[in-house]
Amino acid sequence: MSQGSSSQGRKRRRTSDERPKAKKRQDIQGETSEVEAEYVPSARDLISDAPRDPNITIDTLLPDLATSYVGQFKSSAASVQPTRKAWPRQSNPLIDPDELPSGWSMAEPDLHRNDIDAQIERCHMRIKENIMPHIFEHRLKELEFRLAKRNALAESEPGNYSLEALRRLEILRNMEVELQSSDRFNQLHNVRALLQAYRGGMLHWNEGLVTYWFVGVQLCEPRPFNWDEFEVLNAHHSGKTGFWMEGLVGPGPTSSLAAIGLIGAPPPDGFFNRMYLIAIRIPGVRWYAELEFLYDTGASIMTLYEGDIQNIMGSSALEPTVMGLNTVEIADGSIQTGPVVELEATILDTHRRRMTHWVRVQCQINRGWSGGVSRLDGPWLRQMLYIASAPRIDNDTMWIANSHPEIMAALPDTGNSRSAPRLVLGRLPLDPGGRASVLPRGRPGPNTDAPPILRRKMPGPAP
Repeated sequence: MSQGSSSQGRKRRRTSDERPKAKKRQDIQGETSEVEAEYVPSARDLISDAPRDPNITIDTLLPDLATSYVGQFKSSAASVQPTRKAWPRQSNPLIDPDELPSGWSMAEPDLHRNDIDAQIERCHMRIKENIMPHIFEHRLKELEFRLAKRNALAESEPGNYSLEALRRLEILRNMEVELQSSDRFNQLHNVRALLQAYRGGMLHWNEGLVTYWFVGVQLCEPRPFNWDEFEVLNAHHSGKTGFWMEGLVGPGPTSSLAAIGLIGAPPPDGFFNRMYLIAIRIPGVRWYAELEFLYDTGASIMTLYEGDIQNIMGSSALEPTVMGLNTVEIADGSIQTGPVVELEATILDTHRRRMTHWVRVQCQINRGWSGGVSRLDGPWLRQMLYIASAPRIDNDTMWIANSHPEIMAALPDTGNSRSAPRLVLGRLPLDPGGRASVLPRGRPGPNTDAPPILRRKMPGPAP
């Protein structure tokens, strides 16, 4: 078993999948030009429409597998954390919202949501400030509950592990128990080898990097994910079963939550969900199936069901390549473990023309048939195309386009623009985790206009 965190290797050539997609604009002597941003390995590498690189072969890949890329790339840029403003301590509890200091907020945008120790310390500070202390006393109870769960997780594995490694060990332990009774894809050897590697300090969770395993044997040091490399290495080991990619999808269970951003058909047809057709196929198979998926802004991976696989295979005997197993947390709190396979997806326009190249994606296969439960589309669509909607549109259309001018030309003005107080800025600040922070509240400043009265067109009285 090779060391996964310390060895340094030579810089390998950048392949087509690894070229940075994001571009920055730079002014040079009055002219605007485009420059490429530096590549940072991330889960975005799992969604690729780049053509296959014929230069990546097993002969060109094997010499580089012993190279570790830990520490070879910069981390993704973190959002700028604001400085917390201290508030004067109140002699009596201040619990009247109308008396809150201007700019006061219950949010902690300068702290990471998963830094439980810092969050608990901040709660005690807030309680001492005596501004809405009951809010922070209640928050403290939740944080103490989370702290107890974290401590129990640490006690489950003796040793000095990072939180990411502890979460990964918990998932792998549960997989080991499940696979002892049913191991259809020959993954028990890999799970046990990964447990041994993490426990022995030979493997660490390195964000953005992956390792490949085959029947319990580690094939490489941590490296950025590349679809061409995966396919070549998998084919070399005939890895329809027994092949495993470790990394990228997260150390704990990935999320599979209901979409809340876009509204579709009202009940009883859609229960405000938005469905659309995805053309999906197995790489190397000419046939593709068109299946209905839920547009789910909370799903971190595409999901299908075992009953869908035959439709995707068509008359071919070629089954999807298994990349490993993954554990998903469903919106109802339940946990499911299933195989993750490689598929290709695209979306067809109204003239049945592909709007993208065939996009290589990861897809988790759930047990059984759909049975009326929606397949989830995962993040691929919003990573590849422009998506927009408009408020109060009659048929609640969602627009999808290849370019920014096209999406702006298609998006109608429905006349439902909302005015807002000047206090609310047009751009929400993001906290360190990437979510929109709660905006400052409290009494408006002396130059703040009163919010306009919201007028809605209501139906007339029934005759």
